Amino acid sequence: MDFVQEASNAERCKAIFEGNKNVAVPSVYRDYTAERVLTMSFERGIPATSVKEMHAQGIDLKKAARIISESFSHMIYEHGFVHSDPHPGNIFVRPITLPDGTKDLQVVLLDHGIYTDLTTETRLAYTKLWRGILTQNERKIKEASQELGADFYELFAAMIVSRKYEDIMDESKSHQMKSRLGEQTTSKAKEEIRDYALYYHKDIVEILDVIKRELLLILKTNNYLRAIDKRLGNPNNTYNIINNTTWRVYTRELASQDRFDYLREIWKYYALKIFMALYLLRIRFLGLFGVKACKEELEDFDLDYNE
Repeated sequence: MDFVQEASNAERCKAIFEGNKNVAVPSVYRDYTAERVLTMSFERGIPATSVKEMHAQGIDLKKAARIISESFSHMIYEHGFVHSDPHPGNIFVRPITLPDGTKDLQVVLLDHGIYTDLTTETRLAYTKLWRGILTQNERKIKEASQELGADFYELFAAMIVSRKYEDIMDESKSHQMKSRLGEQTTSKAKEEIRDYALYYHKDIVEILDVIKRELLLILKTNNYLRAIDKRLGNPNNTYNIINNTTWRVYTRELASQDRFDYLREIWKYYALKIFMALYLLRIRFLGLFGVKACKEELEDFDLDYNE
């Protein structure tokens, strides 16, 4: 293990989040660090899945989950430099008090030994893949999958999302991203996913063998993050966060490649925003007359069930 490299990873990660009051990375003491010794600042906090302890300290689990999701989306899509061992022991949560006296929340990222450093080409192709998934653009999904090394794009997209391709492209839920892309919880749905994976087992192994190597750690990272989010109660629509982050990257770095596609993306992005705003108004209007939306509807809009 090379602690000098881990120190460099930690410093680079700290620079990525410089100015972000909600994310902390331990400081490295270079004078006391060598290949076999790493000296860093001691950081207090609660492991990200210690729900009872967080409740006891009055920590907002929904906000904690959102900060974690936003932080990793920022690393993956905007920087391509990703902490790839985010198990609960490596992510702490703690309450903080800002200089003006405001109470806030901070996520601490620990253990910087394993990182994925995506090439610009891979980062943008992965961003394009998610834009295709979010907007149900099959051409974009196919192009991005092939750029990442996977010709069987339908199965590759299903592997990324952990949903069947038919679910990803379900037009009846085009604006309900969490319902369309999120984890299914019923026994029947879980059994269908298992059967789907067993049926395509050989193809899945082949895809994992041919895709760009750095993507394997991204898939591992995504699995860790899903587990943490689940432990925190899946309180947010993480697909809204991915949508906003990938949109920023797309407009900044990909839009100039295809102006017609850019116009289509603009329409899709703002149509989704308008739909969500109108649907939210509908939910609140009906609530005035005692008509409550179902839990799934509220989750798509990041609302609390009792709101």
